[in-house]
Amino acid sequence: MGSSSGNAVPTARLKFPSFDLSSALEADNNRRMAAEDAGESFDDGEVDFEDEEADFEDGEADEDACAEPTTPLEPPSCDPPLSRHEKKYAQLTKRSRAKRAAEAVQRLASEGIKPFVVELAKGALPVELEDFDASTLPISSSGWNANPRKKLSHGLQMVWKNLEVLTSVSGLKLLRWDGERCIVLVDAHDRIIAVLGGVPHGSKGKEWQAVEAAAAAAASKCRESSTFTEAQKHGRRGDFASRTVGYGYGNGRRKPQNFRVSGKANQKAMQELLQNKAIRRISGFQNALFNTFGHKNYLEHKETNNELLRKQPELRANFPNNSFAATTFNLGPLSYSPPHMDPDNRASSWCADTTMGPFNPDRGGHLVLWDLGLVIRFPSGSTILFPSALITHSTIPIQADETRYAMIQYSSGGLF
Repeated sequence: MGSSSGNAVPTARLKFPSFDLSSALEADNNRRMAAEDAGESFDDGEVDFEDEEADFEDGEADEDACAEPTTPLEPPSCDPPLSRHEKKYAQLTKRSRAKRAAEAVQRLASEGIKPFVVELAKGALPVELEDFDASTLPISSSGWNANPRKKLSHGLQMVWKNLEVLTSVSGLKLLRWDGERCIVLVDAHDRIIAVLGGVPHGSKGKEWQAVEAAAAAAASKCRESSTFTEAQKHGRRGDFASRTVGYGYGNGRRKPQNFRVSGKANQKAMQELLQNKAIRRISGFQNALFNTFGHKNYLEHKETNNELLRKQPELRANFPNNSFAATTFNLGPLSYSPPHMDPDNRASSWCADTTMGPFNPDRGGHLVLWDLGLVIRFPSGSTILFPSALITHSTIPIQADETRYAMIQYSSGGLF
């Protein structure tokens, strides 16, 4: 990170004696990779009952079929010779089990933590918010959504666009993030609140800048090829064009449904955006970050989505092997938002936000997390994960001659 002064957040590394994130991630990844290389299913320490039951069926004798008592070490064989049909059935059973084992290895490999994100996490810098307790965030009684009862004071609502006032007068702290190094925000009890994921390890510099530029160009082309209603251009999240795709649940829906994109031209433009290689690479990085820093939550998302897609094949996933159900593209050209919450998103999860476009991150585009008292420098091409359902957030406006887009992935709490 760059140097800081004034009201900037200190960046000294904090040690958590109860848990070492880097070692845990590295150990988990090594075990998964070793299992994959050996062609074996990954053992998480639980008993594999299916194999044990199979051994019982194939090898253990019936007590009534043996006249003499047996010893545990050398049980006599009392099984009659197998018929040709039984031998064939046994061979088919063995092949079926081998196939299921291979599928399990492939499934675990696809859900495993990616090595390049492990390398990113190993160098992550923990920043502790000493006066913040995540349990105070406004979750609803159901536990799935937020209860947005908090409101900003009238004075703060008047100055939310002014970076200088927010960081010098209002008491919010400025985090001068370089947009590349991974930073983990933890509360007073060492609970991860948000992840400043940065960019993929090994892709810093010109390589990821090219990805961001290509994604921004694709977003610009989509906006120019599309038409938008007034509600889509002037919503509660700001005065810019936006489009949401994927599926969700809530707001009067009787079951999970796809978000609608009206008009063939709009549908074509959106499909081209979703198929864009740079957009897909950003989606993959967002997904990998979620898997790394919220693995159990990630697996629950994947299992829920897989079950929904099995029961309702008409639902459309935006990207393959992705844990998020929905994606919103803020297509600008001036994408910045007033203070708001997204209470319909899953409360105990994160949204993944990646910003794109040519703008000066020192003058605008900062992400303000009001409940945490932070103003975060948010350069183009970088990614942040945070609980958008629970935390009031906003974006500092960019300059009039600049352009800013954003790609946000998330899941509705009602799906779970």
